[in-house]
Amino acid sequence: MIKIDFTNVMSDVIGEKHGILFEEIEAYKEIVKEVHEKIKEERDNSFYFTKLPYQHTEEIKK
Repeated sequence: MIKIDFTNVMSDVIGEKHGILFEEIEAYKEIVKEVHEKIKEERDNSFYFTKLPYQHTEEIKK
């Protein structure tokens, strides 16, 4: 899982003029979930690079 620490870009830390409001992040929550599901569905069909962490590497290491 990828975690992003965006604390120092939030409006309550650096001000509303340049910072991001929590509500703005929440507005993208469902879109991000949909995109993530599409990526998972396409993993086996198109996005071959997403398989790399799951490949066996014993032969390569030898």
